[in-house]
Amino acid sequence: MLYYLQPGQAGYGGSRHSSFSRNCTEGESMKSFFCKLALFAALCMSVMSCATTPPSPPPEFKTEIQSEKGSNIATLEAKAVWQRATLLGQGGISGFSIKFTNNTDRIIRVVWEKSSISYNDGSYTLFISGQKYIEASKPMAPSVIPAKGSMEKDVFSSEQPSFTTSQYGGWSMNPIRTSKAVLVLCIESGDIEEYYTVTISY
Repeated sequence: MLYYLQPGQAGYGGSRHSSFSRNCTEGESMKSFFCKLALFAALCMSVMSCATTPPSPPPEFKTEIQSEKGSNIATLEAKAVWQRATLLGQGGISGFSIKFTNNTDRIIRVVWEKSSISYNDGSYTLFISGQKYIEASKPMAPSVIPAKGSMEKDVFSSEQPSFTTSQYGGWSMNPIRTSKAVLVLCIESGDIEEYYTVTISY
């Protein structure tokens, strides 16, 4: 003999369907809750990391430039460029702008291979504007400045370029997080080899 279950009776499919729908709704609510919780935690961590560095550029950088031999074959001007902190990362020094003026009647060369930058107890080769990111650790060929001429270069640390392999990744420049950076720049003119030390702090 066959028996047919009526709506509301134990074992009727409508009850199972109702229970399944309720479980799905509860699961979606829990998923939404944990997504919001993760987003809130990430936001809090980002805000806390931003609080560890000045929220705005320091009022003034202190720059000192000294030559080793006092040969006066060149005059240097240097300034640091500040990158503000954002929700995506901390602030810091994004790079340096350096102007070289040739004081002689013959060419001079800026020898990047013999130049460096030091900060936070580490020393690095210089990454110069015009270089490829992938070649950041390789010193650039010397730059030549004509007699009485001048040249400006944006200079960075070879540690700054960073490559991300995510879907929206690629090459980017990390700021230098330090309150003091020392650049040593080698300039040659004939038989003269001069080293200029540029100290930038705040």
